[in-house]
Amino acid sequence: MSFELPRLTYAEIGRKAREFLHELHPSQEIPIPIEEIIELKLRLNIYPFPRLYRDHGLNGFLTADRTTIMVDEIQYDQMHEKCRFTLAHELGHCVLHESFYADLQFKLVHEYMEWREGL
Repeated sequence: MSFELPRLTYAEIGRKAREFLHELHPSQEIPIPIEEIIELKLRLNIYPFPRLYRDHGLNGFLTADRTTIMVDEIQYDQMHEKCRFTLAHELGHCVLHESFYADLQFKLVHEYMEWREGL
């Protein structure tokens, strides 16, 4: 499988992140309510996936249809800061790679793993 993502500098990624936060969390109050942004403002699902890290070595992943962020269930239940980072990281894929995800078909973890291994 061959694909090409646009190359962004750290400055460009930072600018896009600031624009995104300004739009969806204009107060910039800390901590950033990442779960609220994902679920209430963007209408994405957060799904605590049992044994995602243990069985697949993944902290989380975004489904190809960009409707759900899967996150390791233990991380979700017990490692709140790590979970918030994973959610923000996967949200970054959703925002920065929107056109790329439009052509993908996976929804289940084994489909994601097959896609990922095929890269």
